[in-house]
Amino acid sequence: MAEVLGKRNFDQASVDDNNVLTVASNLGDLNNVSVASPSTGDKLEWNGSAWVASSGGGTFGSESQNAASDGESTTTSATYQQKLRMTTGTLPAGTYRIGYSCQIKNSGSTQGNWRVQVDDTTTIGSGQSNDSSSPGYESGSGFWTGSLTNATHNIDFDFNSDGGTTSIKEVRLEIWRIS
Repeated sequence: MAEVLGKRNFDQASVDDNNVLTVASNLGDLNNVSVASPSTGDKLEWNGSAWVASSGGGTFGSESQNAASDGESTTTSATYQQKLRMTTGTLPAGTYRIGYSCQIKNSGSTQGNWRVQVDDTTTIGSGQSNDSSSPGYESGSGFWTGSLTNATHNIDFDFNSDGGTTSIKEVRLEIWRIS
C-alpha cells in the first residue's frame, strides 16, 4: 500500500480524501484477472502473470464417489461372492485413485480371500485372512492408481472361502480423479 497526497492506493481498491473506499465489483475490474468470456464450469487459473478462465484446472479430487457395506456377510463357497458394488456415473478418461478396505475373518483351518475388481475383469487389489488360529477380524486395505476410460465403471469388492466360513464386514470403496 502506498500513500500519495492523502490517498491510500491498494492493488484493487483505493481510499479517497473523504475516507470513501472504492473496490472492484467484478472480476474483470481487477488488474490481474482476465475473464473475457467464461463458460459454466470454468475455474480461475494463474498463468504466470494473470488469473484466467480455464476449463482444465481443478481436476484432482473431482469425480469422487464412495460406497460402504457395514453389515456382516458370510460364505463357505470357493466361488467369489459380491459384497459391495459401486457403479460410477460416466467418468471422463483420466487417472484415478481407487481405495478399498474391509474387516475379514475365517473360522476354518484355511483362509478367507477378498479382491477388488474394475468392470468384473481387472483385479486391482486382493488379500486374505489368516485361519481361525488368529481369532477376530483382520483389516485388509489398499489403493490402486491407474487409467480409466470415458465410461461408466463397476467396482466390486468380492470375497470367498478356501474352507470354513469367511465373514466380512465394514467394506469401503472410494474413487476420485487425479488427472
